[in-house]
Amino acid sequence: GILTFNGNGQLDGITGKTASAKMNFALRTGAALPSLFRNILPDVAKTVSIPATLGMKGNLSFRGTDYQLNTKLATGRGNAQVKARVNLQTEAFDVRVDARQLALQQFFPNMGLSAFSGMLSARSRSFDVLSPRAGLTMDAHVHSFNYASYDLSGLVLTVRQQGSTSNAQFSIDNALLTGKGTLQATLDRDISGDR
Repeated sequence: GILTFNGNGQLDGITGKTASAKMNFALRTGAALPSLFRNILPDVAKTVSIPATLGMKGNLSFRGTDYQLNTKLATGRGNAQVKARVNLQTEAFDVRVDARQLALQQFFPNMGLSAFSGMLSARSRSFDVLSPRAGLTMDAHVHSFNYASYDLSGLVLTVRQQGSTSNAQFSIDNALLTGKGTLQATLDRDISGDR
């Protein structure tokens, strides 16, 4: 098959001021989905793949403009717990991913990525991360990960963005590299590089 999906849920207050809903779901890809994906989106499929053994189980809820997702994604012997919250009116968001041996190479097969273990998070008060009110914060704690022949295990990265000013602190400690540093940058909205 292509895809198996099971779900159940509840919808409240659809005629009132604040509608809300909660849905529990389970999804599993089938053996036919990767080839269907390659046929429908051949250009995208040159760099991105959908595994035939991908499973997701969790819940999605909303109340008014506030949405929350809590799901576990599994493929091969690895998995990732994803927790996300977004408010579509204020544009505030908070996302956290905790991964254990997540087989990234199954999603990006030609990029030299190993399985990933670690934590990634991002939160902001606006989708426009260069806005002065956004206050973007990103954190990464890499327990185990290789990109091509580069061992990035032991990397800890924290980025704080306030308006166009970005501050990053990093440290790494593994068999290949040990060090730490700080980077401060001013970002421009024109990221095309054309001047």
